[in-house]
Amino acid sequence: MRKFILIIALLISGVGLNAQSVGSSSIVYYDGYSLKFTVTKLDPAECKVVCDTKPTTPVAVSIPSSVTIEGSTFSVTSIGNRAFYYCDGMTSIEIPNSVTSIGDWAFSSCFGLTSIEIPNSVTSIGKEAFSLCYGLESFVVEGGNPNYDSRNNCNAIIETQTNTLLYGCMNTIIPNSVTSIGNMAFCSCDGLTNIEIPNSVTSIGNYAFYDCDGLTSIEIPNSVTSIGNRAFIDCSGLTSIEIPNSVTSIGNEAFSSCDGLESFVVEGGNPNYDSRNNCNAIIETQTNTLLYGCMNTIIPNSVTSIGESAFIYCSKLTSIEIPNSVTSIGNRAFYCSGLTSIEIPNSVTSIGNEAFLGCSLRSIKCHAVDVPVTATDAFNNCPEDMTIQVPEGSVASYQAAEPWSNYNVTKMYPYQSGDYVVVDYEGYSLRYTIINVEPAECEVICETKPTTEISITIPSSVEIEGVVCDLTKIGNFAFYDCSGLTSIEIPNSVTSIGNSAFASCFGLTSIEIPNSVTSIGICAFYECSGLTSIEIPNSVTSIGNEAFFSCDGLTSIEIPNSITSIGNEAFSACVGLESFVVEGGNPNYDSR
Repeated sequence: MRKFILIIALLISGVGLNAQSVGSSSIVYYDGYSLKFTVTKLDPAECKVVCDTKPTTPVAVSIPSSVTIEGSTFSVTSIGNRAFYYCDGMTSIEIPNSVTSIGDWAFSSCFGLTSIEIPNSVTSIGKEAFSLCYGLESFVVEGGNPNYDSRNNCNAIIETQTNTLLYGCMNTIIPNSVTSIGNMAFCSCDGLTNIEIPNSVTSIGNYAFYDCDGLTSIEIPNSVTSIGNRAFIDCSGLTSIEIPNSVTSIGNEAFSSCDGLESFVVEGGNPNYDSRNNCNAIIETQTNTLLYGCMNTIIPNSVTSIGESAFIYCSKLTSIEIPNSVTSIGNRAFYCSGLTSIEIPNSVTSIGNEAFLGCSLRSIKCHAVDVPVTATDAFNNCPEDMTIQVPEGSVASYQAAEPWSNYNVTKMYPYQSGDYVVVDYEGYSLRYTIINVEPAECEVICETKPTTEISITIPSSVEIEGVVCDLTKIGNFAFYDCSGLTSIEIPNSVTSIGNSAFASCFGLTSIEIPNSVTSIGICAFYECSGLTSIEIPNSVTSIGNEAFFSCDGLTSIEIPNSITSIGNEAFSACVGLESFVVEGGNPNYDSR
């Protein structure tokens, strides 16, 4: 009896036993994808749509204006959050006039979309709804929409009341009535190669032009007062930036990862920022903090701090001089791969998190007597064999402090790896470069090739930066294609002959390899067709690939018993060879 009374009560109240409720859903299958419709309201009967099964091949999607869920018809009024997120197979979308709201990230990362038309029924568009749709060529908002418009056929979505450009594409023309460029408006718009910002614009939002790597130039008008966080981050095509004197606010990492940048200029008279001394950087005037630098930055002596991410991902930065006015190096300040050495002045007292992360640093010279307060990850992913030179009395302190203790800390020398001297001789010049600090060793290459036939004698040592360095290596490509070289005397200090060191020296008729040499590099004597004989000393343990390839004049080769490695084609194409002899007792090779 009680169950019967309950059924009668439900019928009287208008609620059926199988009635829909908010949250009820239905999945509709189409050719190549499916859509899920979920009840959001019962009165009026409304639902939202999301993509349930993403298309895996190119497909045009059409959202119906209504759908049947459990026997009742519901109007499709909203496109849910992340509804079509990452549907890169979707080439077009038809949004019905029943839809009033588009959710957050609804079409984000739909790379295949080329055009979007917003019906005049839509009154709400969520954040980043069309972000990362880098294939978009056109945006159209239907006329009569109360909240959004595409005035002047601008190929953009503009919030009418605030005159904010919310979403743009590769063909956008910003109308002169727009006052702000919204967050992520052109995010990852690869096809955007140029854009004119009208002088009605006062603010550029966060990530506004993020990853627009096709953008080769940008002119920021004098009306702009604020540039948002990461506004131009990763715009690798930009080569120059000029900040007008109207800009009073620049967000974090606004120009980070723009590794093509060659110049920064702040217009004179700017109250907050400057580019003093033509430094090619943006400096915060009041704090003397260098905020943004580029490959050509020269840090002025008045700068006291290198800011967070100042040179992040500046891969073309290969060297930089830090003046002794600088007291702090910020987080990720030099997070870039191009630096091979850095000199830190005595004034620096703190080094931030990941300050030199991923640098190709081979050496650091730190003049600070007291170990700077240094984040433990400051040198993460730097080469493990990096050498750090510090004042002689501070070696023990650095060796006991992380992260310095993870590397080879030695006393400071007045010279470093990479220092070099060029010595002029009659008819040619040689460059000597330090390759090891202790003991002081250098390599040699030919700086100016001889133009006439000449015999060269290489010295066993040379003075560089006031220190006498032993010559231990004939460098890679040292005398490559020196056709005038007829003979060369190599000193007994040399232990290695580099790759292609004498390659294509067709005029070289004789050479004596001293018994100090242990390795002969790849293609070291490649195509030295004038060589008629070569004596490989018993000190040599390895001969590189194609080391004597096409040495036509050689008639005999004797391999000493010290040789443990002979590279591929080391003696190939030596058409004049009549004999090979491997010295007895060689552990790897023989001439049985």
